[in-house]
This record gives sequence, C-alpha cells and structure tokens, in this order.
Amino acid sequence: MWRFLVDEDMPRSTAPKLRQEGYEAEDVRDVGLRGHSDQEVFDYAQEQGATLITADKGFCNILRFPPGSHAGIVVRVLDILSTAMVNKELLKGLEELRARFCGEHWSLWSSGAFAFGAKWLRAASTERR
Repeated sequence: MWRFLVDEDMPRSTAPKLRQEGYEAEDVRDVGLRGHSDQEVFDYAQEQGATLITADKGFCNILRFPPGSHAGIVVRVLDILSTAMVNKELLKGLEELRARFCGEHWSLWSSGAFAFGAKWLRAASTERR
C-alpha cells in the first residue's frame, strides 16, 4: 500500500482525506514531529517507507534530496488554494500518476498545484482501497 507522511505545513485535513481515499497516511503532528527539523521529518518518512507530502519548497532541492534516494516527495507549489482545493488537487495528481505510470521507475512530474518526485512501484500504481 502507498504510504504518506503529511508535513505540518499542509492542511490538517490532508492525512484523514488520504485515509478516506484508501491510502495509508500519517501527519507529523500526530507522530511527535511538530516543530522538528526538515531532516528529522525526512528521516522518519524514510524509516516508514513513506512519500513525504509538504509545502516546504526546500524539499525540491534535488542536490539535498536526489531522486532515487528516498521513497518520494510531493511538494505543494501553489500557496493560494483553499484547503479543500489543496486536498482535491493532491488526490487528482495521485490518480493521474496511477494512470500514467506503472512498473518501477523514478519520475519527476508536475500536476497543477503539486510537484511529484517519487519511485512508483507497480503495486502502488494499481493497488487502491
């Protein structure tokens, strides 16, 4: 199952919305990482095998977080959306990824309000609910 760790700069409703849609999702505020460094949040995501969802554009730095070195990073690039639209655009982007990519490979991809960088596995591409 596709796992996500939602950073504290994302809406509080994002992790519950992901779970409602059949994904495994934790929020950093629920696992004791509120206020912790980016590196600590990143390390926890990797320990859990989770794709990090964040609005922190520092995670777009591919020198610090090179593709292939982590379970994935999804960065919200537009800050002007309502909470409902943030969640809607995120889910739309995840569904587009499922439809476009299968097999195991790395991709950097942008969809609307989000930039995606992750290792997509066949199971993640086809498994839902």
